[in-house]
Amino acid sequence: MAAGKQGRTTNLGPPKRFEYSPSRLILHFTLDAHPLLREYYDAQSQERGTAPPAHARLFEHLCASVPYWPEGREGLLPLYQAVAHGCKAGCFEEARARVYRDRILRGTDGVHAYYSTKRLGLHGLDLAAVACFFAEPWRRLVTELGSSAQSWLLNEAAFRLRPLNRLVEAQEPMRAALEIDVQKHDWGNAAAQASNLIELELILGDVSAAEATVAQSVRFTNLSGVTKRRVLNGSTHAATRLEAGQFEASRKLFAEAEALQAAVQPTSLLYSTRGYHLCELLLAPTEQFTWRRCADFPSTLADQSLPASASKPVQHLAILADVERRAKQTLALVTRANLLLDIGLDSITLGRVVLFRAILCDSKLDTENLRQVRKHLDTALDTLRQASTSHHLPRALLSRTWLHALRGEWDPACERLD
Repeated sequence: MAAGKQGRTTNLGPPKRFEYSPSRLILHFTLDAHPLLREYYDAQSQERGTAPPAHARLFEHLCASVPYWPEGREGLLPLYQAVAHGCKAGCFEEARARVYRDRILRGTDGVHAYYSTKRLGLHGLDLAAVACFFAEPWRRLVTELGSSAQSWLLNEAAFRLRPLNRLVEAQEPMRAALEIDVQKHDWGNAAAQASNLIELELILGDVSAAEATVAQSVRFTNLSGVTKRRVLNGSTHAATRLEAGQFEASRKLFAEAEALQAAVQPTSLLYSTRGYHLCELLLAPTEQFTWRRCADFPSTLADQSLPASASKPVQHLAILADVERRAKQTLALVTRANLLLDIGLDSITLGRVVLFRAILCDSKLDTENLRQVRKHLDTALDTLRQASTSHHLPRALLSRTWLHALRGEWDPACERLD
């Protein structure tokens, strides 16, 4: 209308009769309204005392409007709306378990689990759904939920805040969930919560706090007696030792975790973040050796904490071959399942392997080798962004910066660092 007053409209000709065709009007059978209209009528219904029945009807309608497991973001949107209406209708447990956990996430265990985040990267939409269960984000949940459901939702909130780079906010719900599990003597979940808290503390760079949490994690894991939990917490413990610079202790813990892994899963290799951290440990001496070569550091500056094998290029090539084998094997596994985060991490590892090998073997840094590095690292960046896991992006950006520097591309290198 404002544009029309300024003469900026297009001449559409005289009005024509509207002819309705069900086959052409796709939205004929949908039920939706503009968000502002929904908010207005929600307030009106609450004033009249009719909110719960209206929300309950919308909850049931939206749940039935899509297949049990709809595909893609668009397919899940009605279920996200259903969670909000279910909570407003007071159907908290039904919205949590029947809709959010079973249909949006597709469960929490098995090959289909966490579909919305692992396959689609919908951390923001998941967080909005989880927020419906909070009376005060991210501290206090509604009282209608039991302690087990509260612990689980606190953990969900923390896990959705973390990839959105809201790392400090994620600490409070994670610690609250751990406290609930300890009070219930639920040692398996307590061990899981402690392991998650360690990972968060490491991302924030608080290694001393992570080392303190490790002691709790070990105790809870031993009390749980679950072998799979020992694999997960053992590898988290190993990653903590790695960040603290305790290479041999980290190596021993990773070896123990991988031996346990063989007993509980078909693959004997650690994968996902656990496998990535193990590859970081294996690559550490080679990375420092190649940095010295690029910077022309004298050999007397070698770090005495590194293994003796860090001195000869031929031994570094053997390390690279082993890490490449691991990354390719686990990448094939996670690609079949389309696990975005894991694909991104394995792509970083492969990019680093090719980069280090090029620096060790090719004094002229052949363009084809660097092109292969770029392909792996660009895949990593694209996949990690698609997975909405911004807290992992620096891993790929730093390697990409090094590649730019080797090619003399200083402006892009500075942009990556920024």
